Amino acid sequence: MKARMCCKTRSGFGTKRLATPVALVVLLCSLLLASGAVAQGAPAPGPGEGDFRVQNYATGTGNGNFVYRGYLFRPSRDVVVTGMWGGFGPNCSEFGGAIFEATLTGGGTSDVPEFEIGDVVREVRFEDGVGNTPEFREFDSSATLSDDSYYVIAQGRIAGGSGCHFNTDSLDFQNLLIGSPILAEWFPQEDAQYNIGGTGEPEGRVGQTVGFTDNIRILVGFRYETDSVAADLTDVQTTAFQLAGSNNVVVSGNLSDSGLQDPDEELTLYFEFADNDSFDNATLVPAQPFTVTGPQTDVPFGATLEDLDDGVQYWVRAVAINEAGRVDANPLSFTVGSMDEGFEVTTSVVTVDDASGTVTPQTRAVAENETTTFGVFPASGSEVSDISSTCGTGSLVGNTYTTAEVTEPCSVEFTFAPMQEIEPVAVPVLGRNGFLWLLIALTFMLGVVMLRARVKA
Repeated sequence: MKARMCCKTRSGFGTKRLATPVALVVLLCSLLLASGAVAQGAPAPGPGEGDFRVQNYATGTGNGNFVYRGYLFRPSRDVVVTGMWGGFGPNCSEFGGAIFEATLTGGGTSDVPEFEIGDVVREVRFEDGVGNTPEFREFDSSATLSDDSYYVIAQGRIAGGSGCHFNTDSLDFQNLLIGSPILAEWFPQEDAQYNIGGTGEPEGRVGQTVGFTDNIRILVGFRYETDSVAADLTDVQTTAFQLAGSNNVVVSGNLSDSGLQDPDEELTLYFEFADNDSFDNATLVPAQPFTVTGPQTDVPFGATLEDLDDGVQYWVRAVAINEAGRVDANPLSFTVGSMDEGFEVTTSVVTVDDASGTVTPQTRAVAENETTTFGVFPASGSEVSDISSTCGTGSLVGNTYTTAEVTEPCSVEFTFAPMQEIEPVAVPVLGRNGFLWLLIALTFMLGVVMLRARVKA
């Protein structure tokens, strides 16, 4: 398809497990979220630390009721937690926050399982009482959460006042679950939270059976230890093209460094867009590739923003989330219907036998008579055996494929096959007699050369 290119830029204790519905991925980009920035004056994670915060996946804030409310979760790995996020409005004198052990009872539903609250793992006090302001409190000592156990994170009033929860208008639980690498499971799987009820010390909640939800949605979270460092999007080079005949816009970018240290660690990639440069009520769209695993650099990624409004100016930015937290790239702005035309380039993959590989992103758009690039990554033991293209003859150097100049919509097909084994070349071994004949031949040749030299002299 023909595309239009933008031209205006600007400088994330029970042992019974519940499966996450596949439908979450399908619904991933249907809700809204806030920018996820750490609030002014709040401490950012230091080296070796990361934050999980509900606030990064929610829109709006307000003051609600005061009884204990929270969420059920299971971490994706054994994780050392060091502190808790929470907070409340100005009408209360003291709130308590805590992480509890939890055991599934077998009741409820797959989206809203019932559980019993177990012992308090760690607790804190929130006492600042500043409306719509997150508070962070370190635990007296760290604690390890196990990846085969469930936990509850909750807060509620200890003393004084009412209508004082620090909470959200909407919670994007799909993006929270998919986009938070430290979480394996999260409940309730709806735009809601568990209403635990009661006030007073956190210990008073131990032994309660909980299965009731409501929609106040408190903004809590926890800090944890991680080997990951923040992802690098400084060289993101975001581009955007409008496809002719539609209001769809193809966006592309580049991940400079995943920031991951372990080959099993994961990072997720998105594009976030809004009709304002503050990214209020923004929409998050998963990129392709969505997940990057292990240490990687210079990874191209992209996404398609669908059904945008004609004549409206939008801002879009790349987003990377790993255990160290969320990183937002500098935004790019464009106006639908006022973008230079270009063309769409799509890719496909063919595999031979047990070979495999990936091409990222799957789709790019490029201005007329320009080239574009794709990342080509054969799996271990595989190689690129053939490239066919309707774009003309391109070139593959290392893991980067560069198209020919694009003059119309086109496609590129990559074939991955098992890596060809190089047969060793047999080196002849001379026996004793063979060695003597070789020596005689070399001596004869040397004599001929010296004789010719003497004759010429």
